[in-house]
Amino acid sequence: MRATDVGTLSYDVVRRLISYDAITGGMVWKARTADMFKRGRWSQEHSCACWNSQNAGKTAGTSNGSPYNRIVISGRTYLSHRIAWLYMTGDWPKGQIDHANMDKRDNRWDNLREATCAQNSCNVGARSTNTTGLKGVTKTRSGFCSYIGIDNKNIYLGTFKTPEEAFNAYVLAGKKLHGDFFRIDAK
Repeated sequence: MRATDVGTLSYDVVRRLISYDAITGGMVWKARTADMFKRGRWSQEHSCACWNSQNAGKTAGTSNGSPYNRIVISGRTYLSHRIAWLYMTGDWPKGQIDHANMDKRDNRWDNLREATCAQNSCNVGARSTNTTGLKGVTKTRSGFCSYIGIDNKNIYLGTFKTPEEAFNAYVLAGKKLHGDFFRIDAK
């Protein structure tokens, strides 16, 4: 199931349907009123009572095996962290939303920040194929090479005798080039 694009859900509708706790990042469904349901097989009042008894006050959304929490509203799927941004700011994010601590399900307001694609890609750990255990460092025949990515390019930082020296070069470059989005740990 793919999450939908920005803008199809309004701030007012989100505030009417969901309660967001900025401290914990939790979202729960608010009780609905009968006017929010279409007339159908059952009366609006009956549909409303059934929905509220099953959902009101309960956690909104699920991960369904995805690394992100998702919420379905009116048949469309939204990423919870993007709904949190809309809820808190009144606007959809212009770019991506980065989870500062890298936990994609931690939607506390102080863990969310708007980011460009390049900034968001800086806030990742070492690749699973990394054999040195140090982000930005690879083993070669002549020693340990250090590289850093910027503007979709890998920049060579040098070849060093030890992995620690190569990693130090990576850290210095990362702090300078990526600022707050730079991730040192290899988690």
